[in-house]
Amino acid sequence: MQVRFLLILFSFSLPLNLLAQENFYSFLTDKKFNSPEDLIGYNFVPNEMEIPSEGKEELGPGQYSFGISRNNLYVAGESMQGVYSINNFNTTEYGYKLTLINARDPRQQGHLKVILVGPNYVDALVFKKSTNEKEIIFFLPQMNDEMAAEDKAFFTDRTEIEVMAADSIWGTKVYPFFRIYDNGNIHERLQYKDSTWVSFVEEIEIIEKIKETKKPKVKKEKKKKKKGDFNIETGMYETEESEQEISDELESEDDMVEDELEEAIEIDQDTLMPKVKTKIIKKYFIDLHTKNTNKEGNTETINQRFSIKKIKEREDEQAELKQERFQIEFETNKGLMYLYLTGNRRISSVEMIGEKYLMRGH
Repeated sequence: MQVRFLLILFSFSLPLNLLAQENFYSFLTDKKFNSPEDLIGYNFVPNEMEIPSEGKEELGPGQYSFGISRNNLYVAGESMQGVYSINNFNTTEYGYKLTLINARDPRQQGHLKVILVGPNYVDALVFKKSTNEKEIIFFLPQMNDEMAAEDKAFFTDRTEIEVMAADSIWGTKVYPFFRIYDNGNIHERLQYKDSTWVSFVEEIEIIEKIKETKKPKVKKEKKKKKKGDFNIETGMYETEESEQEISDELESEDDMVEDELEEAIEIDQDTLMPKVKTKIIKKYFIDLHTKNTNKEGNTETINQRFSIKKIKEREDEQAELKQERFQIEFETNKGLMYLYLTGNRRISSVEMIGEKYLMRGH
């Protein structure tokens, strides 16, 4: 993980050789610079230095570096090490030019020329410390085929993942290439070992409640008999039975009815499915996993989960196809977060907790 020159931005008392503690180069194709503003926050780490009429020299990772803020150029490396005030940024035929001025002696001026090639990649930096010093050329390395293939396999490209609608983002995981923080003042090229990823998660919980089936209540109905004509000899109606006979007959009939009903209920229970009440609960989250270097220089792993409450989508109709045209806003338990899509709805960047994560190809 590179040691961020953010520390130096806030404290000029710190040794500037912290800038040279990078353990990797910045490659030519790492980032496109479409305007001078894109230089702000970037730290260039060249692999070759040339002094005209004297020769070239190969450089180790971090032996020299050039960090650019809005007001200052931070240079690490031997006799040119220091903080140089930036007077202005200019666009030129070769790229950009930063005019430098010595705060103690305004007559001493220098510059940093940023040489562009191809689709606005930085090929070289031409540094002149002051009026009486020579220009020195610093070249950025080109990535070999093997490294380029590894980058492509690991990081998410800006043209890779399409999001047709806001609610189709769930289940998507992206591996950003750059992290921007400190209000855009620091651009950090992420590495494999950082294992930085952002995941859009949908969790579904299914709750089932079984409702017991009750047996039907059987209502017994007593049989009524007609009395018929009265017999004077016997003192009874012709169809009237004794109380015991009637009771025995009714019990016999009741037993028969109960047996028939029990048999019917048993048959029903064999074929009857229990009633199940199902409740589906959906929850949505954004997960962030990364590694960071704290002020003590120690690496710490960060795992954060943000619970999503609401989603909105906006469109910038003035944006071009390759620009960030669509913005999906997530209202979370820790504030607003944004997903940016290009004109053809490919994931371009994610903005969260004061940091912006760029996909490869910016």
